[in-house]
Amino acid sequence: MKQHSTKQDKKMWVISSGGHSDQKSFVINGEMITGPVKEYEISDIALYLINPGGIEINEKITGYEVIYKNPDQNNFKSKLLKLLPKGILKKPEAKKNQTKKVIDPEHYSASSFKDEMLESAFSNISDLLLPFSPVIQQLNNEDESKIENISACCEDPGGHNYPLNLSGSISEKLDFIKANLYQTVKINLKRAYMSNGVFELRGFDFKNYNSNNSHRLIRYFVDNKTHYGILDSKNNVKFKIDIDFQIKFLHMLQQSIESDHKLLGAFHDCMNGDSRPHKLLFSKDLSAKYSDTQLPEIFKNELNTTAIGKKELLDITDTLNRSQRVVSFNTITTNTEGKDHLFTTITVMHDLKQLEPIKNYLPDLYMKIEGNIPSTELGKLYLLDSMSGIHNQK
Repeated sequence: MKQHSTKQDKKMWVISSGGHSDQKSFVINGEMITGPVKEYEISDIALYLINPGGIEINEKITGYEVIYKNPDQNNFKSKLLKLLPKGILKKPEAKKNQTKKVIDPEHYSASSFKDEMLESAFSNISDLLLPFSPVIQQLNNEDESKIENISACCEDPGGHNYPLNLSGSISEKLDFIKANLYQTVKINLKRAYMSNGVFELRGFDFKNYNSNNSHRLIRYFVDNKTHYGILDSKNNVKFKIDIDFQIKFLHMLQQSIESDHKLLGAFHDCMNGDSRPHKLLFSKDLSAKYSDTQLPEIFKNELNTTAIGKKELLDITDTLNRSQRVVSFNTITTNTEGKDHLFTTITVMHDLKQLEPIKNYLPDLYMKIEGNIPSTELGKLYLLDSMSGIHNQK
């Protein structure tokens, strides 16, 4: 089990509970906004998550993926079809373009060593072996005229390969991959929020994070629709956030770190330099379901001392699998051999209202949970489960 750092010089926080603003009006895109306005304080981390501006991250190029031109697209019949009116000749069924992915995990998996002399020696050996890399050899044998598109391949510490789209001509893309293979390059992303509740955290500087910084976030209404904006020092809105679920993510993260010491510890590890941030994911449920043999600790402990029937137990597990709010935080840890591992901390929050039908089965536990839950904009959520572990322990 991973032990989190005990150094906690910086406070991890996301968003305040908020209150009605004393400011009577705000200027948004040159227009005066009046009416009920709620104002929150948010941290640098929260600002990073919702900021629509771009971020910069580092990626290591580990190979390439190529899509070849369909050989039929240049034959005589294909060219003739383009010249003749539609329907004169029957159009053949389109064939899928052939693809190929080439990566060399053995070449780059050694990672970085903490010993500078050992790191330097290994780096020199890697440079000498580079021309013999199977990726370089296959790149040199690629026929540019037969390539429809080519992208670089990257791999995260969890072992997942994914393409990195490149701009420019095929020749320029080939040259870029050859020049940067096994190297770390800077990549610009449009924003921290990717999609489907996933945020890229590698663009945030946790080491220089100042927990004393705060920013003003307001919630206001236009035509009965909810809007959010970040204020500058003159009470003008610097930018708007029209995707309100991103604000709900902030509240979810705040409540999760207040409830789960493991999640809080994982963020402190990044602030103290013991880990590096990777991804933050919000989802509505766990991929695995609770069952009579797999229960969260608080319910398992209670059931060890409470006699209960099979039907009641089924009711409990069904209830626990509904209305979950899950926060997953991926960080990167480096072992003594210099190898990186993906470490994930998962916090499962649950809506108290879902326990109403089963509260008579476990009255003592229900009263204990209910008595410790604050009411927030997300309702009454309690910590159902917390888990963590390393993905790839090779």
